[in-house]
Amino acid sequence: MDVGNPSNFERFDAGLAALNHDVRALSVDDATIRAQISKDAKLSDHVWCPHSAVAAYAYDQLSQDEKAKPWVIVATAHPYKFRENVEPLIGEAIAPSPALAAIKDMPIAVRDIQADLGALADVLKEAR
Repeated sequence: MDVGNPSNFERFDAGLAALNHDVRALSVDDATIRAQISKDAKLSDHVWCPHSAVAAYAYDQLSQDEKAKPWVIVATAHPYKFRENVEPLIGEAIAPSPALAAIKDMPIAVRDIQADLGALADVLKEAR
């Protein structure tokens, strides 16, 4: 890497070549996402948000040999965020997480300010 021309492209390119055989992508349509949410809620009692359901679907598509390796599916959001879409798929209401439940009924305060760093700094100073 030429430090006179700083760029991470060389490292990215080398890393991409190394990952080429380990990384795949797939496209998942809405019907498949809905089916994954319903299936996993029934089979495992786990409720996914739609985005996390894509990861669960991708995992389900792996071969048994691939599944023998360690895997982690990281949920990207609590399903409560998408309750209007998820609740009909699982047939029950979704409760908010304890953290959200603690704040969801708090009053909301909105204040318009100019799109300017100085105006933002002034508001932040007032909030101290």
